[in-house]
Amino acid sequence: MGRGEPLSPAERVCLRDVYKVKISDIKEGDSEINIEAEVTEKSYAREVRSRYGRVLMVADATLKDETGKIVLTLWNEQVKQVMVGDKVKIENG
Repeated sequence: MGRGEPLSPAERVCLRDVYKVKISDIKEGDSEINIEAEVTEKSYAREVRSRYGRVLMVADATLKDETGKIVLTLWNEQVKQVMVGDKVKIENG
């Protein structure tokens, strides 16, 4: 899975052919993983313009589990849906 060493069976739980992992186990290039974490921080939303001229909303949310933290980029409707303190589940990310 991804680059680096694959996760051992003790480090993952198979969920519908996608793997639940801890944040500390995520490596660059990993795909088809599930994580569950708490939103501990969220930046102010800002507007950006796409290369096609569309105006998009974007914000960054910090997710934390018992093993570490990771930043998730939120786009458009996601910006309004995710709040500090929420428990989120990312599937097939």
